Amino acid sequence: MVIGTQLKHYRDKVLDVYEQYTVAKGSGYNGRNNKKLEKLIQQVIDRKFTLVVAGEVKAGKSTFINALLGAEVLPADVLQATSAIIEISKADLPHVKVTYANGDVKEVFDDPATPFIDESKVFLSEVCSLQDKYRSVPVTLVDSLIIHHNVKSVKDINIEALEIQSGLKLANSIEIIQDYITEHSLDKIPVKIQYQYPFKWEFNQLQIVDSPGVNARGGVQDLTFEYMDNANAILFIHPIKPVESESLRKFIDTAIQDQCKDSIFLVLTHAGLYSDDDVDRLYNEAVRLYSDIIAKEKILVVDSMLKLIHIDLANGTPIEEIEKTSAAKEDLLSKFIRKSEKNNIALSTLILDVSRFDHMLSAIDEFSTKAPLLQLYAVVDKIRIGYGNAAGELNDKITRLEHKKKSPQEFEREIARVEKLLGEYELLIKKVAEHARIKFSGMKTDSINQWKDLRLSFHDIINSSKSEEEIRKHFYDFNNRIDDILERFKENIAAYLREECEKIGTKFTAVHHMHIPEIDFDALSDTSKEESYFQKEVKERRTRTNYVQGRAWYNLWKFWEADEVEEYYVVVGHNTVFDAVKFVDSLRFKITKAFDNRSNAIPDDQTKLLSTYLNSFEDEISMIIKSLKDTLQIEKEKKKTNQEIVEEIGLTETELGDIKTELIRVNELLVNLK
Repeated sequence: MVIGTQLKHYRDKVLDVYEQYTVAKGSGYNGRNNKKLEKLIQQVIDRKFTLVVAGEVKAGKSTFINALLGAEVLPADVLQATSAIIEISKADLPHVKVTYANGDVKEVFDDPATPFIDESKVFLSEVCSLQDKYRSVPVTLVDSLIIHHNVKSVKDINIEALEIQSGLKLANSIEIIQDYITEHSLDKIPVKIQYQYPFKWEFNQLQIVDSPGVNARGGVQDLTFEYMDNANAILFIHPIKPVESESLRKFIDTAIQDQCKDSIFLVLTHAGLYSDDDVDRLYNEAVRLYSDIIAKEKILVVDSMLKLIHIDLANGTPIEEIEKTSAAKEDLLSKFIRKSEKNNIALSTLILDVSRFDHMLSAIDEFSTKAPLLQLYAVVDKIRIGYGNAAGELNDKITRLEHKKKSPQEFEREIARVEKLLGEYELLIKKVAEHARIKFSGMKTDSINQWKDLRLSFHDIINSSKSEEEIRKHFYDFNNRIDDILERFKENIAAYLREECEKIGTKFTAVHHMHIPEIDFDALSDTSKEESYFQKEVKERRTRTNYVQGRAWYNLWKFWEADEVEEYYVVVGHNTVFDAVKFVDSLRFKITKAFDNRSNAIPDDQTKLLSTYLNSFEDEISMIIKSLKDTLQIEKEKKKTNQEIVEEIGLTETELGDIKTELIRVNELLVNLK
């Protein structure tokens, strides 16, 4: 498995650098902003490297994912239960965890006592399958109505609206839809499937998500949006022939948030069915059709079935056994056995080459690791700041100890001089903060003007939106733009403060020969952002029945005792939420109202962000000054002989040398992560 290899390499290096930093930090020098650094490291440890696989129902997504996994675990010959997100990750033992619409959870583990049966895989196949008679039912949409609107009968459904949403003619399927509703209560509708398996990939944080087909829209779309928002790559699977895809453009134009578009890859499958010339022609046609929305480098051609055959051959499975598993494999093998003999090329080599999987994996790895590498860069940069501050402070300490060695009186005068300069520095920085408060306050800032323009354009775009998907996408996009406006506002504050502080710091270093600690403005920004907003819990009302235990015909007291129905609420997330409604006009009204409420808060958000940021900035400066003054006081109170001072200078120089060595390593890593 190539995907994630580069990231794993650098992730391991960063964790090693961080571990060394925590050891060095424990030796006594100042390590500031540790909480922010610890939070970033935890994100690095916890963060999954996520690939979301999308495409039309029956586009070959399951076969593609199996080829990606290196094992045929997803059932490819049945219609997926499209109401469920399938989340696949690595674990020591096969394990399936299914969450149902009523909140129930069922887990199935493979039983080592039955080596010829993988119970988890059998259960996964059962959950992912759908009876043939329901293939004409838009199950995702119907499931959504059952889950969110408590639909109990087909009479509760606006069939005409359902036809418009699904693009299917349903007049002859009324009885089948009723049967489906009857058989699919909340405890039988899976909404999330988590499958863990001991896959052979090296990168344990890799996670593959099989999303519902793009033409099977409905109840899980918010969850799909959430996965795509956090994905390293979104792989849209489409047969190479016909190469035209209305669903792809619709998917990108109406379902994908603008901020996610750089993550999309178009993966054209079934290449092994056609000649090399045909494949080249179809690929070039795809580039012509879609290069305006997807970069040429992210349009890839593969054959998933050939990759699965290659895996079988690599595992030593005889050709006769491979042919028995499926007609598709038998046909492809027959074709490529002849081709291999004709061209005198090893069958396994030929099949892997034509599958093009290695090229695809390399391309995805190259493009999708950029964002997490930037996250690693942020971690290492904070460590650089910590080491830099430590080196400066140790240099100043050595200078003071040299004064102390020569003359105690001169040492005390140096301490007094530094304390006075620190006071002057603090006053200058506070003046900078006051100037920033004036400069970035009021209703005439760039961010306020951007907000006004954004609000006007939002109303125009929402009013022209014709579907629920379009409205949803635009709502997310505009909320992201609001966040971007506030983010740029915060960055402008940080840039101003950084520039002014550098001027003061440079002057102090040049004139007074005193090290001024570097301030981590990114850490301040994140702190101010976290403190400026609050998360509102999104809850769903649910009920559960507490059944009477021991009820039986011979126990009259228990027999007549009623089951207790308990009502409770479940926190299901912290997302910005809007009500799903049946009609676009109603949805448009609600979304517009929600956006107006959100955007009207921008002036107050800006004021609070400015205040919180500057307060955090001043608190950070005060903490730095206090820390330095405390260090000076401790040094002042220590009574040591010249020999002890010489020994302390030697130890401090050794510590400084270790830090400089580690700084070289850190800077080299930063260059590689850029």
